[in-house]
Amino acid sequence: MVKPLWVSLRRDFTHTIDFCAPAMVRMFDGGPASLADIEGPTLVLVHGFNSTYEDVFDAYAALRLSLDYAGVLKNFATVVNLLWPGGDKGALSWIFAQSRSNRTGQTLPLELLGPGTTWLTHSLGARVALSALRRPGVAIENLIMLAPAVDDEEIAVGGEFAGVFQVAKRIAIFHSEHDPVLKLSYPPSVVAGHTIFQHALGETGKDHNAQYAANILAVNCSRLVHSHGGYRAQPDVARMIGAVVDGTLIQDVAI
Repeated sequence: MVKPLWVSLRRDFTHTIDFCAPAMVRMFDGGPASLADIEGPTLVLVHGFNSTYEDVFDAYAALRLSLDYAGVLKNFATVVNLLWPGGDKGALSWIFAQSRSNRTGQTLPLELLGPGTTWLTHSLGARVALSALRRPGVAIENLIMLAPAVDDEEIAVGGEFAGVFQVAKRIAIFHSEHDPVLKLSYPPSVVAGHTIFQHALGETGKDHNAQYAANILAVNCSRLVHSHGGYRAQPDVARMIGAVVDGTLIQDVAI
């Protein structure tokens, strides 16, 4: 039986802007818990920016249901629902949420970053994970990013998070070219009279002009996913997440 826990870095557990220290831990039903309750193979769910507690609760519930139906949850003894202060003011939250995602990654409990742990992130939650994996001595099993709201070169050779391939055995990018949120968040810019096209990793996947480690794989979901949060409603996405977890995904694919 999978044991669900909440781990929150939000003040008063649900605040969308302010941090708390140390992290607060609760059982899924709201009862008391501690980091010592995190045991066995663990799945850590990480939401994106602009999410109230209610938004996160509903998104995690839908994702767990999809993963359970696909037989993925049976691989884990514990599921951690992570809460971090990513704001709730729409586009106005974006710039500030990026800095808070970095801070979250650098301050969240190290108990969430042990061997046998799988991180499943959405949107700017990818930056939370990537920032966390820069901390000394950490190592996880899988990093699975749905619609990652980071630049498509960030985890390539020479990128800000290029070393992530050394601390996660398997890394998977789930992306869709039909993601309207990421298209708006990464518009073209003009530098010295030249148009520079920037793309999110969650929109176009790997940059074809960059180099990536062999354990970084891409799953093109453009045929199925046409919204920023559309991944959790797709059974094929859940099954492909399972393929990452059990190690049978060995090359870039389109579903």
